[in-house]
Amino acid sequence: MPASPFVFFDHFVFNRVNGMFFSLSDEAALILQAAWDQQSADEIKDMMIARFGIDRGTAIRDTQQFLAKLRDLDLLPPNSNLSS
Repeated sequence: MPASPFVFFDHFVFNRVNGMFFSLSDEAALILQAAWDQQSADEIKDMMIARFGIDRGTAIRDTQQFLAKLRDLDLLPPNSNLSS
């Protein structure tokens, strides 16, 4: 798996490839970083529940929706096994 093109700073993410900074919520940053750390969708969902104290249904929905958005924007790791 290639190294992440992202550097995380609290609520900001720097893309080393194109030089752009992005502002992300805590939840979005957790999902993006976990995806590049090779976590599965289920592991990410569990991380969301543990860190933010949200219910299982919300964690599943939010994780799936944001992973789909990252996929649409081509921001997930190549050959990622994250299911939609």
